[in-house]
Amino acid sequence: MIELPPPLILPERPALVVPGRRLVTPAEARGIGHNGVPCEAFMPGVTGVVGTQAPLLLTYLQRATPNSNDLSTYIFSGQNFGAEASDRYLIASIISTDNPNARSFISCSIGGVAATKMLSLGEGAASSNVLGFYGALVPTGTSGAVSVTFNSTMQVCGLTLYRATGLRSLTPFDSDTVNTAATPLTLTIDIPSGGMVLAAVWGAVDTRTTWTNATENDDANIISGSNNWSNASASRLNAQTGRAVSSSATSRGLAGSWR
Repeated sequence: MIELPPPLILPERPALVVPGRRLVTPAEARGIGHNGVPCEAFMPGVTGVVGTQAPLLLTYLQRATPNSNDLSTYIFSGQNFGAEASDRYLIASIISTDNPNARSFISCSIGGVAATKMLSLGEGAASSNVLGFYGALVPTGTSGAVSVTFNSTMQVCGLTLYRATGLRSLTPFDSDTVNTAATPLTLTIDIPSGGMVLAAVWGAVDTRTTWTNATENDDANIISGSNNWSNASASRLNAQTGRAVSSSATSRGLAGSWR
């Protein structure tokens, strides 16, 4: 009788071990955490076996000169887009008015790319002071046009532009809107870890505003001598519940947080 050698038994593939933390599953090694939560949620800075999650950085670029030509489509040409990057998002903060008619956004494009509406205020309301944030992934090009279309003519339209890298989603983590004039105006939002805040207000009087819990980016008339408009932002924030972002001037506005 010929005796065969015993069968070869291979050990299971060893688990990846992160010092000071639990074992990492194969799915997590591919960047997928428990119940689909990204690994970065429990291993900050880790998105897989190699590489890191880029931090979110929001940069204010500029405020365009408001256009009061009573148009349904406004085109702001020659806008600075900042440095190119594979994960560069451009975010447009838009203000418009045509009191007392009800108006709404139809679309927005940035650098020829269709933008996604991130948050808006006043659409369809008789006050017709329409504010909104639109964002688009635009990796290439250092300048270009921003186009905004409404459902009918608007008396005036203004634009403020931001650049963001490391942004995971255009869907707000949290948001707050107030469409009745308040003094001060307070917008209360929750903030995700490493997140950012965008806020914008519109006031019917020629009054400058002072911001709390956000950094003022611009503050000037949307219509000469009246109708003040101001934007503020912050990024790389710690997780927080109920952050009160406020504007001192009599105004209405919106604020949101993203990660």
